[in-house]
Amino acid sequence: LLVAANREDSWIANGVTSGNTETYSLDPETWYRLRILTVNLNEHNSRQTITIGDESCSVHALAHDGIFRFKVPATKSKNDYNLSVSSRLDVAIKCGADSEIKINGETVATIEVAGAAKSNSNSASPWNGGIEGQSWSSRRPPYLMDLRGLPAEDSYKVKVGETNINDQQYHPTEPLCHDDEDFKYGTIQEWEIHSTSHPFHVHLYPMQIVSGKCGKDYEVGEYYDTISPATSKCTVRMNFVDIGGKTVLHCHIYRHGDQGAMGFINVVDAPNKLSDEPRVHKCADPPCDVPSVPKLCSDLN
Repeated sequence: LLVAANREDSWIANGVTSGNTETYSLDPETWYRLRILTVNLNEHNSRQTITIGDESCSVHALAHDGIFRFKVPATKSKNDYNLSVSSRLDVAIKCGADSEIKINGETVATIEVAGAAKSNSNSASPWNGGIEGQSWSSRRPPYLMDLRGLPAEDSYKVKVGETNINDQQYHPTEPLCHDDEDFKYGTIQEWEIHSTSHPFHVHLYPMQIVSGKCGKDYEVGEYYDTISPATSKCTVRMNFVDIGGKTVLHCHIYRHGDQGAMGFINVVDAPNKLSDEPRVHKCADPPCDVPSVPKLCSDLN
C-alpha cells in the first residue's frame, strides 16, 4: 500500500517524514500487488505523474479507482501514470533490481530487491494460468457493465468551473437539472464533461470513458470515478442503477468544491433509496438549526 499526499510541492508517502522515504523490500523477479492512493492538496494542480520503478521493473495496471479493468492486467508494462488530484491505482509489479517510486520527479519511496527469486511453481502471478501476457476477464456487476454498445437514454453537458458547475454555485437545497427535469433511475446516461483543469467526480456512479477526447491518461472503455480531461470535451457513460436519490458531484480540487464547484442531482423513481431522506440531526434541546430539505427540479418550476 502506498498512500501519498503533498503539502504545497513536497510529497510524503505512508506518513514517512524527516527526510526519509518509505521502503519496499521485494524478492527479485517476484510479482506483487501495489495499491496506490494519491491526494494532491495543492489547489493549483489537477493531476500528478507517479513513476513506479524503472526499466528493471515490470508494472501492469490492474484497477483504476478501485475498479478492475475489463482485461486484467493490462498487457503492456508501463512505469508512468498520470493521476488526477485524488486517485487510486492498483498495479502488479515485478523488479529485478533496486529502484524508486517518484511523484512529479520527487522520490517518495524506494524499492529494495534482495534474496533469491522464487520458483514459478511457488510464486503468485497476475496472469491467467501464470502465463505471461495472458490477461483474464473481470466479472462485471450491472453498474460496471460495458455501455458502449447500448443506446444512451439521456445526455447531459457538464461544465466545471472553479466556483460553479454549469454556472450554478453549490446550494444545499437546489439541484442541478436537465431541461428543468430530474434524472431517471434505470437509465444509461451519456455526459460530456467540459473542463481542462478541474477533476470531475460523481458519487455513486462510476464513469466509463466512451470517447478518445478525454486524454491519453484515460483508456477508452475503462471505468474511473474521477476524471481530469486533457481536452475541453470528454464523453462518458454511467448506468443509473442499484440506488437512487440525491447524488453529489463536484470538482475534486478541495478548495474549488468549497468555493462552490459542487452540486447534486436527483435520481428519481428508484425502487431502492434511503428511506429517511433528508438525513438531519434531531435536536432535543431547542433552539435548533432548521433542517435543509433538498428540492426536486419540479419544485423549481
